[in-house]
Amino acid sequence: MKAVCSIIGHTDVYDVDIQSKMQAAVDQLVAEHETVEFLVYPNGALSSAFLLAALRARTNCPQKITISFVSLHGVVERMGSQDRAYFYISDQLVIADIQVPKTNDGAILYKKMLLWITQNSTHIISYFYDMLYDPDRQLVKHARMPDISLSTPETETAILEAAVHMTEKEQI
Repeated sequence: MKAVCSIIGHTDVYDVDIQSKMQAAVDQLVAEHETVEFLVYPNGALSSAFLLAALRARTNCPQKITISFVSLHGVVERMGSQDRAYFYISDQLVIADIQVPKTNDGAILYKKMLLWITQNSTHIISYFYDMLYDPDRQLVKHARMPDISLSTPETETAILEAAVHMTEKEQI
């Protein structure tokens, strides 16, 4: 059986051991399925950790793994430098069929991309700390499909303890 896996969650990483947890999740999916396609959308440190874990897994099982770069652009020249780097490392380019908002609102575009990724995946690795996550993006978190969560109660507690020392503006 083929699995299609992607990552959703915070763009920033709050756990020091995120790479080892990410690698364990990726390796688990590879062990459980005949083939695995990793849909990688470049968006911060979390997606970089996901890509690195997929690349390491592909080194060990090249016949089982495909890394697909997800983009809005079909032309490499129109991609930003980070997107180009992901494109050259991946096995293939997947164009997300998303209507770009006329307002050029990055938040709306990001939400549409998360929805597209969720709808085109059989497995999601998630990294959410509810108190930090924009409520508008919560709909993606509760998608009905197998989910591997990388967040931990210990980090959530540490975040809450640190937040009391921040100004209201910093907390927001």
